[in-house]
Amino acid sequence: MARITAYHLELRHGLHVGERGLSLEESGATVAADTLFGALVESARRAGLDATQLTQPFVDGDPPFLLTSAFPRAGDVRFYPMPVSAGALLASGGDGVGLKQLKRTRFLSEALFLRATRGEKLDAWWPAEVHTAADRGLFLQHGALWMTREEVARLPEGLRMDAQNQRERPIAALAEARVMDADRIAHVAVDRVRSASDIYFVGRTFYAQGCGLWFGVQWRHPDALIGGIAASELLDRLLQILGDEGVGGKRSSGSGHFSVTSVPNALEIADVRQGAPTWLLSRVSPAAADLPGLVQGKGAMYRTVSVAGWMLNNSGSALRRKRVTLLEEGSWVTPGGDLFGRLADVRPAHGAAHAVYRYGLGLGAGIGEGPGHE
Repeated sequence: MARITAYHLELRHGLHVGERGLSLEESGATVAADTLFGALVESARRAGLDATQLTQPFVDGDPPFLLTSAFPRAGDVRFYPMPVSAGALLASGGDGVGLKQLKRTRFLSEALFLRATRGEKLDAWWPAEVHTAADRGLFLQHGALWMTREEVARLPEGLRMDAQNQRERPIAALAEARVMDADRIAHVAVDRVRSASDIYFVGRTFYAQGCGLWFGVQWRHPDALIGGIAASELLDRLLQILGDEGVGGKRSSGSGHFSVTSVPNALEIADVRQGAPTWLLSRVSPAAADLPGLVQGKGAMYRTVSVAGWMLNNSGSALRRKRVTLLEEGSWVTPGGDLFGRLADVRPAHGAAHAVYRYGLGLGAGIGEGPGHE
């Protein structure tokens, strides 16, 4: 079993993270592992550390730790990405439960996730409709978040309680409880020539009191020295810096600033087994040696995302990074070993004097073969 340390992020003033195909007016609700790693590298540079000292062990294939992406959290209830084919979690294969609702449900709780990785089918926890509750399961966020009844006690009081009537919400009514909400913040741009003003809007995701994001770290070499500092201590320092500076976009207007709390050994997930399905919790950039087995093994099902983005060179000029295709979180893949993926060099063809890496190492949970598992 692999032990995971969980880092709980409390977003102070919301989050702006752009997603493919979306304008400034939209914002995602999660932070991808490659975005998070890039932000940590930049924090290391700002702290005076040679960023190469941090990235080199990852490039060499012996990383001190592996990262998940950052997913929603409601109090102490952590959520995980639904698989690409959600029907795989149900003995019915999704027949009769409503295709629209299966697509609408984006995350499942830790209790459900761990059961699923053991090979259990989750039909008994699936509510018949959004505003009903199964004997064991229920929805939050109008069906976007799926959890067990036993986890309700771990939700923050603001979600569990009806503030107007000063009593706990009925279980079925929790479907209306919102862990996160999107809004658009007005900004003003001033033309330097004409001094004319123009209003534009930027999307921001806000989280309810006691809610936020979380990400996991699987430690491989916590005592490895990076710039003379133990990797575990360095990560804590970098997260403090990153929390003050913010993650994502529009940080100068308050977006992305957070406080962080670590929960050592928060959970154990099944080890990755060679050739067996693995549930991805991070984006992955496959190395040549990973293919084609990673995506063609029995039980593999995956979705890809194409990402590019911008960088600043040493002279301060903005350059477009190379586009790279990544396997998304929630994919089920069949790796050839416990360490797979790579750091992809996405430096522009011209204008960058050093390597520019996008994190793409895989962290996932092995999927067991319990009763009824296919």
